[in-house]
Amino acid sequence: GTQARLAAALAGLTRNGGTVQWQISRGVYAELDLAAVGAFADAAFAHVQACFANSKALALALQATTTAE
Repeated sequence: GTQARLAAALAGLTRNGGTVQWQISRGVYAELDLAAVGAFADAAFAHVQACFANSKALALALQATTTAE
């Protein structure tokens, strides 16, 4: 997925420097350097962690309402 591609781009840029071509959307590309890819990776990580935290909170709330007393 996207996180794996970001990790690969970060690794490549860290080793080799330069820039990578990144497909932003169909037919739209951008040239990104290490700082830009790092910013995208940080944002993706934060988003995924927020989703997991929300999912956990919802699961716990659901468990609390369905636990028989």
